[in-house]
Amino acid sequence: MRVLFITGEYPPLQGGVADYTAILRAELHALDVTSEVLTGSDCASTEQSVHPVVGTWGFPFWGITQQILSERQFDVVHIQYQTAAFDLKPAVNLLPWYLRRRSPRPAIVTTFHDLRTPYLFPKAGPLRRWVTHLLGRRSDAIIFTNREDREEWEAAGAADLPSSERTPAHQIYVGPNIAEVPIIAERRQALRNAYGVPANAFLVGFFGFVNLTKGLDTLFEAVRILRDQEVPVHVLIIGGSLGASDPYNAVYREHLQRLIYRLGLDTEDILLSTGYLSAADASHALATCDAMALPFADGVSLRRASMLAALDHGLPVVSTYPKQPSPEIQESDALLLVPPEDPAALSQALRRLYDDQALARNLGAAARQFAQRFSWPLIAEHTLAVYTEACKRKLLS
Repeated sequence: MRVLFITGEYPPLQGGVADYTAILRAELHALDVTSEVLTGSDCASTEQSVHPVVGTWGFPFWGITQQILSERQFDVVHIQYQTAAFDLKPAVNLLPWYLRRRSPRPAIVTTFHDLRTPYLFPKAGPLRRWVTHLLGRRSDAIIFTNREDREEWEAAGAADLPSSERTPAHQIYVGPNIAEVPIIAERRQALRNAYGVPANAFLVGFFGFVNLTKGLDTLFEAVRILRDQEVPVHVLIIGGSLGASDPYNAVYREHLQRLIYRLGLDTEDILLSTGYLSAADASHALATCDAMALPFADGVSLRRASMLAALDHGLPVVSTYPKQPSPEIQESDALLLVPPEDPAALSQALRRLYDDQALARNLGAAARQFAQRFSWPLIAEHTLAVYTEACKRKLLS
């Protein structure tokens, strides 16, 4: 099977969708799926199978897609949809309608990575929601990366259609975006020394890009509380500071810098940042931490590959109650959960881990076991099954 991925970001661009697409391609290759990538011209990839040729995600990119499809024979076009990565432009939403006019045409699969209202078209109204639904309705299959988005789609996006006309919807969770690379104790200590972490420090990690949904302001306020309690807490922010797609991230970072100053925290000592790291170095950075704080403002979700990576590394994780019911998370003992935007509750949970090392060890062991349910080989197998179904459905359309 041959697949053309269409994505607004791809490595070396930084972002969750970029990582997801690259890892999925590698796992699908092991299943004899050959793939290529169509992405933006700001991607500096040198892979021959990657085509960073889209200068704008407006309607002219349809012609580029048409050219690639004419030059090569693809069974499936797989759209990795996150609106910010496509510059909030609707051309990608209408692409399935355009591709359906080709003969023969490929099967069209769309993965919705994020349909949260505050993030999706923040200034949009019903028209924007309509074009998003059109993307799904004109696809041959839809993949959701989390339960919340799928339930929202089924309640609103497909409610007015008879079941025979609804696009088949599948839920395939993301996997950890960083594979664990073993590290010896001496190397771990050397890295802590290199980061300037004191010997007795309680090192709390934060992994992922900086944006307003991640709750870093809550974490910084919790750090202030713990420091006032004389807990030697230090924070290690692992990874690049900003993602490559969302322009609002830079604004939020400026807010955080002002907050750090107001709280009287030392940006060179208490709040440390690694900057962008390779996958192996990021794994080692995760291993240097004693605990992980991921206080998402919008609640924890299985869409968070960074959280799964922390769990996969056996770290005790403190996060926030999910915004929508999530039995997989709420019925698990793999995380400590606190209310969103509650620095006092976050500080108390971190204090529990600092005071009770047995609790931290047990939580880390449960975390590893939980993360095993989200393996990339299994994700690839499920995705291939969706491709097969979409190809059969295409023949009936």
